[in-house]
Amino acid sequence: LSLSQNRVFVGGFTNHDLPMTGSPFDGGRNNQDAYVAVFSKNLDTFIYASYLGSNGNETFGTTSIQAIDDNSYVLGFTPDDALPAGSPNYLPDASAYDITFGGVFDMYMCKFSSLNTMAWGTYIGGTLGDTLNDLEIIPNGKIIFAGWTQSTTGLTEVNSAAASGSNSDGLIGIISGDGHTMHYLDKIGGPNRDRIFDLEWYDGV
Repeated sequence: LSLSQNRVFVGGFTNHDLPMTGSPFDGGRNNQDAYVAVFSKNLDTFIYASYLGSNGNETFGTTSIQAIDDNSYVLGFTPDDALPAGSPNYLPDASAYDITFGGVFDMYMCKFSSLNTMAWGTYIGGTLGDTLNDLEIIPNGKIIFAGWTQSTTGLTEVNSAAASGSNSDGLIGIISGDGHTMHYLDKIGGPNRDRIFDLEWYDGV
């Protein structure tokens, strides 16, 4: 859940048909999908809703959403199959960080410049399973995100502090606001399973 000045943005998952309104970006549900819904601040007006997902199951649904203003927002989920690149197009910017589905399931995040217009979308992941749990937009416009990865290949750490501990590590990163450049990507963990579920940005104010 995220609040803009006048609206409430909600994300989750569903395996049932939901009411759609406001010209959805993706009006077709496939199995279990993520979704986004937007309401007025006092929750008396249903403004917009859309499914989000591949032909597989988006088991965890939309795990994080951040409103930028009343119409634009960033969100993340974990598809377990390649997302459509036609209509709808989940990969509209060919210069995004990674537009190729890499493994069993990948992290995926995207930015909508209006309620139903996607500016960019990108995968983040290697050849095995990678799960997105949380993201935040930081003051310089970059996006910090966290989750976990099983991938030992196909996922290149960037400016990382130390080597990862195992093949199931927490993962934290920072990507540019246009989705093009990974500024930081680091596996964090010991010899067993490690997960990062939540993050919070503190700017010292």
